[in-house]
Amino acid sequence: FSDGADAPDDYLTRAQALFPDDLGFLGQHYAGVRVAGEIIPILGVSVAALLDAADGSGLAITSLRYDVADEAVFTGGLLLPWGRKQAGDATPAAASLTSEFGLWPVAAFLETRIHF
Repeated sequence: FSDGADAPDDYLTRAQALFPDDLGFLGQHYAGVRVAGEIIPILGVSVAALLDAADGSGLAITSLRYDVADEAVFTGGLLLPWGRKQAGDATPAAASLTSEFGLWPVAAFLETRIHF
């Protein structure tokens, strides 16, 4: 993403300059991988990872997909981030963003889709 920040020290400045049509990525260089498959025909599993190559932070996403009916799907999973939380003084006045995904929370999600 050529309009992202060159270095992690510039993430905070880039985050404040995002436009509504921008992608939500702060850096320029990323690597990602996704592996998905079926355990049985109605139960699928997916694992994905996205790494910010500049600071080493990233996200891992794992999910299970269950085909409830012919046109309904139930999905549940976990979002697991890693990265540095913050460098130096932890007071808000001195806050600095040292990794893109380090401040993201661990999250669980559930989703239901009905197709018609």
